Amino acid sequence: MLVADALGEFVAGFDAARVTPQLWRKLEDLLIDAIGAAAAAQHLPAVGAVRATASALFRDGPSLVWFDGRHLSPVASAYANSAAASALDVDDGHRAAIGHPGAPIISSVLAEAAERETSPQRLAAAILLGYEVGVRAAAAQADRLQTRLYATGRWASLGVATAVGYLRGYDASRIAQALAIAAAHRPSLIPQGHGLKVGHVKEGIPWATVTGFAAAELAGNGFLGSPDLLDLAHLFDRGVFLDNLGEGFLLESTYIKPYSCCRWNHAALDALLSLMREQGLAPGDIEAVEVATFGAAVRMDNKPSPATVEAAQFSIPFSLAAVAIDGPGSMLPIEPSLLGRPDVVAFAEKVSLRLDPVFEARFPGETPAHVTLRTTKGTFGRLVEHPRGEPANPLSRAEIEAKFRKLSGIVCNAQRQDWILTAIGDLRRAGADSLLAALSGASPLD
Repeated sequence: MLVADALGEFVAGFDAARVTPQLWRKLEDLLIDAIGAAAAAQHLPAVGAVRATASALFRDGPSLVWFDGRHLSPVASAYANSAAASALDVDDGHRAAIGHPGAPIISSVLAEAAERETSPQRLAAAILLGYEVGVRAAAAQADRLQTRLYATGRWASLGVATAVGYLRGYDASRIAQALAIAAAHRPSLIPQGHGLKVGHVKEGIPWATVTGFAAAELAGNGFLGSPDLLDLAHLFDRGVFLDNLGEGFLLESTYIKPYSCCRWNHAALDALLSLMREQGLAPGDIEAVEVATFGAAVRMDNKPSPATVEAAQFSIPFSLAAVAIDGPGSMLPIEPSLLGRPDVVAFAEKVSLRLDPVFEARFPGETPAHVTLRTTKGTFGRLVEHPRGEPANPLSRAEIEAKFRKLSGIVCNAQRQDWILTAIGDLRRAGADSLLAALSGASPLD
């Protein structure tokens, strides 16, 4: 059986009753996280540009643009909301994917659910299946480690097409066609880590969300893809798509970030903060910082003085400097006022990076770092194998809610934050209407 056909049968035949209370709990965590990430990004030029483009290119409809108040077609809403959720690089991720499933899939499911009557169980199953197929598609890419083609936009369309097709009740054949079309039409994004200036495109998540919707729509209208595309060995590893399918769910092993920057920075951030806390170090006590880590992290732009918030997200020296001087809250999110600040730049210039071959061999399954501090009080070192938020070192619900409140405080008062959190907690009983109502409205700090 072809991969697309096997996935189509699995998705179309999936029983929503398989979403257990444990899976619901994780799904609630991910919803809280995605919505908080989107809230914090509402003021960014990139997010405003996508909202304006969504309004210009697509029709009005029933689906909400979060925290904005306008209602657009599902694809337009998902386009805008996925841009917001991914803009600050504080959205969830998965080690197997080397990318971010939540922003495209959660935004797409909530957008599509607004156009049709959807039970809470079916909504949850759509998110679960979108993560499952999307992450498997990411991990199945045959050449991604050699070419460094890690960007989420190269696979997110398959997860979106899966989730949207499931909500529409497509049969196995139409799901298979949607996946074949999504695989052919997925954005061909440039490799990361090649010294290119970081712009707003980054992971390419918003446009991949659109192509996922388009694939589902095309399949629903009888358009045919290449059914064997996912079986081409030079493009995909068949076993990664199908091995142990349905025996567990990848949504459960999704990580949640405590800092608004590339996940590859996080182990070093945890190490630095723990050393400063344990040794009673002030920023002025630190004379030099050496970070040993894996190659993909070393190859990032890593400028001590990045020119934009987007570039700052991909700089280990800048991230370390920000948290050393202003604490971890400075990275939730990164404020433009940090850019070019003399004390931050001076600390960042003390940071050196080197590739550790042992850590390189552990990537992408792990993203470790060892930080060595040379200080006026002595030399100290710390290895972090599993940064905070990984399944092996998870954030608690209280920590996830605290992150949400910090991020969403840009556009929400405490009452509205409580409404959103309560609506997420009630989702499995009452459906999405209350949550969508809580996410409506354009006025900041209402």
